[in-house]
Amino acid sequence: MRFLYFNFILIIAITIVSATPSYMWYGTCSVEKYLSNGCTGVGEPDTPHEEADGFHTALQNRKTVINNVVRKQNRRDATATANAWKNMSAPMNYCDFVFFAGHGHGFGPVLGCWPEYLIDNQDDMRLGGYGYLKWVQGAACEWFVASQYTDPPVGEFARWDPAFKGVHVVQGHRADSFDHPYGEDASEDFWNRWYNQNQSIYSAWCNAQIYWIYTVTGRRGLQPAQMAHNSDYFYETFTEAENSLAPDGASIFGWATVGNPQYSYTHWEH
Repeated sequence: MRFLYFNFILIIAITIVSATPSYMWYGTCSVEKYLSNGCTGVGEPDTPHEEADGFHTALQNRKTVINNVVRKQNRRDATATANAWKNMSAPMNYCDFVFFAGHGHGFGPVLGCWPEYLIDNQDDMRLGGYGYLKWVQGAACEWFVASQYTDPPVGEFARWDPAFKGVHVVQGHRADSFDHPYGEDASEDFWNRWYNQNQSIYSAWCNAQIYWIYTVTGRRGLQPAQMAHNSDYFYETFTEAENSLAPDGASIFGWATVGNPQYSYTHWEH
């Protein structure tokens, strides 16, 4: 398989659209209390729950124009267990769209350090699975970081390709992301761009993240990133969004770079 890498910054298109997907069941997962979930010596972020609720609010604001908007999962701290993500029949797979906020590393969301919270690699996750999951957002650091920042060193496609079991797109960051008090604004911006303006899902994610985390908060740099099954899904607009799952596997990966991104590289002790 030939893998394509993209590294560019902003794409903007403006069109008014009508609802297309038949369902928009969604789930949120956020972790702030890492000490309670078994992690020691790790900073506890302040805003993941606000960011998850912001995603929820942005979708509820479109409940009259997007079909079947229902929050199916809302997992926080102690209830944000790995079983919600692992395996083909994981509860998160029965949502159309999943949003995560908290710590991250090169192998995905960090839920905690006790066994019931561990997602050690993408072999643990089957995004899409036997369910409906098509879109995933990670407001977290370094999901798509280069191999030298993972332990053990594993390339981006080698890490994530096994997780693509029907999911169209997984969005996250290639470098550090940051706590910020604009969770609702960032999600509202994303949905305005993807739904109201009919930008591609990639452009909507990158533009919203760059504006609210880099431009507004003044951080040194940012690298919002995305991986998809193929280019059709990578540039999927809301009017083109399909209800059906994608074929297995990922073949395209891209990111936007602004400023001077930082790479903290945290080795998570289990």
